[in-house]
Amino acid sequence: MVRARRNLARVSVLFSSNSARRVERSARVAWTDALGSVGGSLGLFTGFSLLSLCELVYFAAKAACAVMRVGGGKKGGNKVDA
Repeated sequence: MVRARRNLARVSVLFSSNSARRVERSARVAWTDALGSVGGSLGLFTGFSLLSLCELVYFAAKAACAVMRVGGGKKGGNKVDA
């Protein structure tokens, strides 16, 4: 017990004033922050981006137009009589 008392130290911390700062955080998230979080997660976990979505829509529309053109020619809509 005597050895333990010799190996102890006392530390006193003194502050110049008795003031404290209060910090409040809000759980609200703006829609732009939410969109960025969702897009970042999609990009990180699946490699998907907004540009990939635009390309997907573009190529789907291009394929649909090509199918409509081919389908219209089969029905005789563009027939030329000679």
